[in-house]
Amino acid sequence: MALAPPPPGRRARDATERTAGEGATAEFERLYRANVEAVMAYFARRSRDPQVVADLTADTFVAVITSFEAFDPRRGTARAWMFGIARRVCISLPAPSAPPTPGGSGNAHGGMG
Repeated sequence: MALAPPPPGRRARDATERTAGEGATAEFERLYRANVEAVMAYFARRSRDPQVVADLTADTFVAVITSFEAFDPRRGTARAWMFGIARRVCISLPAPSAPPTPGGSGNAHGGMG
């Protein structure tokens, strides 16, 4: 799904202007609805903890909406751009740390790491 770039000769100055002028809210909503389950599945493959999956998914979409004006459809699809953000959210986590458990591998991120 490609998002519409600003009209030729015009560049959105901030997210508010783009939202009002170009319907970015509707575009974001379509992007979210089309991809939220795939993003959750991406994180679910990396963590057994549903709360971690939900948090990482939320963090990804916060980053997507706050950097929405930076998306350039000439560089790839919106889905690929969004999964690049998801990947960066995932790798930006600190290494999991938990006290060792007898016979287990205790992990603060439910298996991430």
